[in-house]
Amino acid sequence: MHAIAMDVYGKRSLLTLMDKEKTEQQESPNIHLHVQIHSHREANEQDIQFSPPRPSTTFPQSPWTLSSLPPPSPSLLYHCIASLHRHEGNIYSIAVSKGFIFTGSNSSRIRVWKQPDCMDKGYLKSNSGEIRTILAYNNMVFSSHKDHKIRIWNFNVSENFKSKKVATLPKRSKNSFLNFSRTKNNNSHNHKHKDLVSCMAYYHSEGLLYTGSHDRTVKAWRISDRNCVDSFLAHEDHVNAILVNQDDGCVFTCSSDGSVKIWRRVYTENSHTLTMTLKFQHSPVNTLALSSSFNHCFLYSGSSDGMINFWEKERLCYRFNHGGFLQGHRFAVLCVETVGNMVFSGSEDTTIRVWRREEDSCYHECLMVLDGHRGPVRCLAACLEMEKVVVGFLVYSASLDQTFKVWRIKVFSEDENVCLDGDNNKCDGRVKKIREYDMSPVLSPSWVEKKLQGGNKETDKGRSVSFICITMISSLMLPSATTLRPCCSCSITPSSSSSSSRRIALFHLLTTGGIALPQSQLLGGKGSDLFQIAEANAAVNLAQPDQNLFNWVQNDNRRFLHVVYKVGDLDKTIKFYTECLGMKLLRKRDIPEDKYSNAFLGYGPEDSSFTVELTYNYGVDNYDIGTGFGHFGIIAEDVSKTVDIVKAKGGKVTREPGSVKGGSIVTASVEDPSGYRFELLERRPTREPLCKVMLRVGDLDRVIAFYEKAVGMKLLHKIDNPEEKYTVAKLGYGPEANGPVLQLTYNYGVTNYDKGNGYAQIAIGTDDVYKTAEAIKSCGGKIIREPGPLPGINTKIVVCLDPDGWKLVFVDNVDFLKELE
Repeated sequence: MHAIAMDVYGKRSLLTLMDKEKTEQQESPNIHLHVQIHSHREANEQDIQFSPPRPSTTFPQSPWTLSSLPPPSPSLLYHCIASLHRHEGNIYSIAVSKGFIFTGSNSSRIRVWKQPDCMDKGYLKSNSGEIRTILAYNNMVFSSHKDHKIRIWNFNVSENFKSKKVATLPKRSKNSFLNFSRTKNNNSHNHKHKDLVSCMAYYHSEGLLYTGSHDRTVKAWRISDRNCVDSFLAHEDHVNAILVNQDDGCVFTCSSDGSVKIWRRVYTENSHTLTMTLKFQHSPVNTLALSSSFNHCFLYSGSSDGMINFWEKERLCYRFNHGGFLQGHRFAVLCVETVGNMVFSGSEDTTIRVWRREEDSCYHECLMVLDGHRGPVRCLAACLEMEKVVVGFLVYSASLDQTFKVWRIKVFSEDENVCLDGDNNKCDGRVKKIREYDMSPVLSPSWVEKKLQGGNKETDKGRSVSFICITMISSLMLPSATTLRPCCSCSITPSSSSSSSRRIALFHLLTTGGIALPQSQLLGGKGSDLFQIAEANAAVNLAQPDQNLFNWVQNDNRRFLHVVYKVGDLDKTIKFYTECLGMKLLRKRDIPEDKYSNAFLGYGPEDSSFTVELTYNYGVDNYDIGTGFGHFGIIAEDVSKTVDIVKAKGGKVTREPGSVKGGSIVTASVEDPSGYRFELLERRPTREPLCKVMLRVGDLDRVIAFYEKAVGMKLLHKIDNPEEKYTVAKLGYGPEANGPVLQLTYNYGVTNYDKGNGYAQIAIGTDDVYKTAEAIKSCGGKIIREPGPLPGINTKIVVCLDPDGWKLVFVDNVDFLKELE
């Protein structure tokens, strides 16, 4: 449950208006929408159990009163099963777990109620009030308070509710400073929020609690030891909501600055890095919700312009694409919750809207409007209650009218044949038009008038634009076989045409900004012409993202940086490379805290030459090179002379100088002290003497396609040798004479190789590690370290495996040069 601090247009006058309104009018009774439901598959009343009506109840020593409600009619689509009124103070937050409901208010007590009909079960008592947000998971409750601290509670699920406060964050410490993993955006290191904690999210698998605040920062707390492990400046204004995708650990935040941001935790570290910013509107974003399933992931954001924008996650990467918006609320959307493909939204216009997303589609329809509150709906919680003939939900809502309500909702499945006029014969097995719900809020006329008079010009302007767009769309000549549904309506008349859903999707894309058409085509075209245009443009747009991405890969500024492998004796290897192979030691570093050392060697500076990076792990003096690694290639002006030097220094020569069968180039092979083979090739001096890395692969064509499309290399040549039963392909970023190449060797009939534990990877420079990761995923590559900065040096990298399992590391070009400096 995400309870947000209300940040809407006209927020300064909102509470004043509510308080004044209470003195002018008495509260009117709840209003319910009665709609008769009949089906040829009648709902079995024994499957749906409703709570019996109860008289009004005042809880002893409590500011709450449970209102009496009339008995519900079983034919209602929804009804309010409980309504609680708080005599003083506002209700800020709701959470549901283990059959209990938790509510936070101005009081220092978190009230506990039994699901579903809100029987009082006691409270959690703290020494600080104004409980702005509550988060419940299993038997834990997290709450934020006026003192900017977070309390953690445990509770049991027995009939007699019992609870205990187990921790307060930040925990008391003798030191007032904490060394975070990242200090760039956190100069003070103070692990207590400086302003109101407005939102929380809990990452279950890692035991991390995220808190967002009006101080614009997000903090990550490790619950096991109560330590703050990261703190970073997230937005330019208040952080209003935060959530975590439990599938991949992505963190989503939204703010009054009008943006939604996506963060990822750096691999094996606690620091977080920004991966994407979604900024579709200028209005403050008040709330977020995530709807995730095996095949789809949708992100919803509610903003102060009354819109609910949604984004769909691409399947092969972490990018979210804007899918459209849900329009229907008249004022700010303050809270959004999701359960499966159902979306529940609460608004400043006092209503709660229930939306359903079609399976395998971005299309949403508004099923109903709950209109029992008389003030802005500040927070929501929802859960699935039953799933038999109809799907049932329990929705919990709290409003600035100081009431807390529980709603029971029935939702018929999309293929359910429903008739609302009582005549099944007229239905003819097809859904009849449902009468549109009254979308007027239940505010008193004087409150609405005051709100409109004080309205924000930007909001009014946006509302006018929306009206013009709707008018324009309604004037289009559409095919008579298809009846289209606006997102804010409940009217449904599906067509029997097999292509209707496709046409509706195209029209939805056409009219929601997915396809840009000239004004002349929009205003003067026929419906069929518009659909043809939409189909053509949609085909282009669907094909463009991948093609654009691969075009970017080809134009990316890429080069071989270094090849990395492990050695058992670093000093002996350095001596062999410098004295026998003529390399220079470019730099060497020792990291005793991680128990390893690095040495970089090559024939030129690292900022422009291909080099080797040797890794020595303390105490490890031997590695298995495996059968997959082949050799490195080095150009020598006189191979025989180089071989003599190797022999003189005690090195191992595995093949004496000579030309290969059928060739004219003189070659030889030597081994370094760790057993890595170097092929010496006699050629004229070149700028890149370290000219080749040879690896063996089991599926040559598949690997070539990956390196061409995702890695951006060009296939320089491919030679098949049926007599020796092998094929060789060479790939690189330029002609073989001017730079290093990757040589892939396929031996007939061999599909798998032992890669050992010595050879590590090739590092390649790129201008954007995030786009690189997208290209890799879209080509079937496996990301084993998500794109982001390395701890301590902030060099951004992404690590992947090619289709044959060989590792590649892509390094940000600018960061790499900074690292060298």
